[in-house]
Amino acid sequence: MQVQVIAKENGSNSLIKNYLHKIKLTDSSIVLIDVKVEDIEKIEYLNNQVVITLKNGEKIVVDNFNIEESSLVFRNEQVELFLFDFKTITYNPIDKIEPLLYGQSESSFVSVWPFVGLALGGIGLIAGAAGGSGGGGSSEAVTKVKKPQDVIIGNGDSFINKEEVQDDKVEVTIDLPTGLTDQDKVIVNGEEHALTQEDVEAGKIVVNVPLEGKTEGKFDVTVEIKDKAGNVSDSVTESAIIDLTPPIVDDVILKIDRIAQDGVINIEESNDKVIVIGQLTSIPKDSIATKIQVTVGEETVDAIIFDFKNGIWSAQLQGASFGNVAGEVNATVTFKDQAGNTSTKSTASNYEVDLSKPEVKSIEPADKVLAKDEVVTITITFNEEIKGLELADFEAKGGLISGLQQSADDKTVWTLSFKQAGTDQPSLKLKEGSYTDLAGNPGSEKVLDKANGGFES
Repeated sequence: MQVQVIAKENGSNSLIKNYLHKIKLTDSSIVLIDVKVEDIEKIEYLNNQVVITLKNGEKIVVDNFNIEESSLVFRNEQVELFLFDFKTITYNPIDKIEPLLYGQSESSFVSVWPFVGLALGGIGLIAGAAGGSGGGGSSEAVTKVKKPQDVIIGNGDSFINKEEVQDDKVEVTIDLPTGLTDQDKVIVNGEEHALTQEDVEAGKIVVNVPLEGKTEGKFDVTVEIKDKAGNVSDSVTESAIIDLTPPIVDDVILKIDRIAQDGVINIEESNDKVIVIGQLTSIPKDSIATKIQVTVGEETVDAIIFDFKNGIWSAQLQGASFGNVAGEVNATVTFKDQAGNTSTKSTASNYEVDLSKPEVKSIEPADKVLAKDEVVTITITFNEEIKGLELADFEAKGGLISGLQQSADDKTVWTLSFKQAGTDQPSLKLKEGSYTDLAGNPGSEKVLDKANGGFES
């Protein structure tokens, strides 16, 4: 499919060599597109932009299209022309395009490239220009140099931030009009820059423009095109606000309040997920975006602020990332202002790892041979301090148990009373998983009976 842009002022015809899904007009023009109107799905117009969507999904975008000054024409394989009316949303047949030009008579002639059919997969355009003139007599040709299509300062967000300034210069991208050669130049804030063949083929040139020591406020960039004959185009001026100061983080407080439930990674957590909870306060007023990232080992995740009033955030990490030895969790908050300047603040917190189950080292009755109704004290010693132990965690046979308590002097030692009762052989079993160590790892089973060196009646 072929697209031609014909200047209404003089009838010059330009075809764009590299179509990047968008055509930008610099003058009042006729946009002639080789496509059947039956193949058009819809035409949308908003803010001087025309978007033509074909039924095969392809789109043609035309910027700076003023419906009062420019015309949109479609041509089919039979070379029939249809002028699109944006007010009535109709395709109106026309015999030729010359009457659409400024100051042209019915006998005027415009050189138009022949019809090129639709090729699926993109829009192929051929570079070139042809012009025509009518009337008699002698006159001197006047060359009008096209002005730049667009001027983009930095990343084009209307700001110049600290990262965009190198050696007191900012990068400016100039979108070139068609028809230029490597004999032409661009003039940027009064300084000339010669175009290279690569610039011409790319359709743009990148220039580092001095800020001249300016560190804040409005900064203007004015660009003209100068041809090899010395003719200069109309100027295009773009502006951006210089803001080189990142958000100030002196008063920011970032902290990690909790890793897992108690700062110790246990067996279950190591095989699942670990939650890290923290707090962020005193966010800089000029920050428009705040991002907290939490790192442990080789894993980094984004935190979520779920309590904005108090600045409480959380992050969920893989338990495996914590490893099997003690380590450190790091958190970093990044603030970004409207200009794109960023600043950071970091904090860290240590954690422990406990991947061992608690177990009973010994369970000893004060007397191993019980008389009828005899009451003995049984001492249970664990390999580490445990929690959650209750009398219901024991199963007793041939007796009754009571008085479970932890030693005040040694937190690994517990005692209870066993009173012989009934005719069953005395035994006592501590159920597996009924208690845990301080990290939350479940404990192992232990049995006291005759077969295990325990007591008997």
